[in-house]
Amino acid sequence: NVTHPGFDHLRNNNKMLTYNARTKLPEVGYNHAKKGLYGPGHGTLVSGTIVAGDKGVDSSVGIVPNVDKFIFVQIPLRAFGDADVTRAFEYALNNGADVINNSWEFSSKNIFTKYPIHKKMLDKATKEGRNGKGAILTFSVGNGTSDMTDRESVTTHDKSFAIGSSLAANLRAKYSDFGKEMDFMAPGGGGPNNIGISTTAKDNSKYSTTASGTSIASPVAAGIAALLLSNKPDLKREEVYEIFKQTSQKIGNIKYDKDGHNPCYGYGKLDAYEAIKLAKDRY
Repeated sequence: NVTHPGFDHLRNNNKMLTYNARTKLPEVGYNHAKKGLYGPGHGTLVSGTIVAGDKGVDSSVGIVPNVDKFIFVQIPLRAFGDADVTRAFEYALNNGADVINNSWEFSSKNIFTKYPIHKKMLDKATKEGRNGKGAILTFSVGNGTSDMTDRESVTTHDKSFAIGSSLAANLRAKYSDFGKEMDFMAPGGGGPNNIGISTTAKDNSKYSTTASGTSIASPVAAGIAALLLSNKPDLKREEVYEIFKQTSQKIGNIKYDKDGHNPCYGYGKLDAYEAIKLAKDRY
């Protein structure tokens, strides 16, 4: 819902772009999402987590509301096709996207064999994006409580950031998928007390609501990546990954291997403060 008051600061300052990857037109929103996999409003919740502006009482504020540009790209996943994904990423990259959040997941046996253009596009984004420094691609791992080990999907691409969901108690959310391809955790809400993440409401009847899921954890990670790049814009994609790897919190009261990885928690929960501090100190 790009007309939500939480996005006024983007719209009023010409910082908003919108694009429907199926129609190749700027129209996005409820009328174009009714047949989508996630239904109307999913993109509003996701986007607000990153970029919602301060509207005073009863409003949510995203992690990086003062971005130079925010691009709302809609992919109609019910009618998912090669061309949709290609157009979505090409539009984002051609319009200067540094960080691309993906609160969607598409997996299939031998997906990159069946859809080689998917891998080609992800390879291009992570290598050629940001003028050769590599765009940061965050992907939600999924809410199926399933092992994604050896799952071939856009989420497990070797240069993307696979993001799982952690709870306020610093434990993995039970719904969050897991596996050796897990990279990092970020707050995604849920748990016994159903504590959600504050974000923009689906419609304009109220400013804010709470939401849960890896679809929310991924934009939290994207927002942290944007914060990091706002402080150190020349960081390469692999340097961002390494900084996150070194500074993530080892949550879960569980053992991590000698490389600091655990299949349920990846390298741990992202820590924005420590990531920026390390970047300023060493890069």
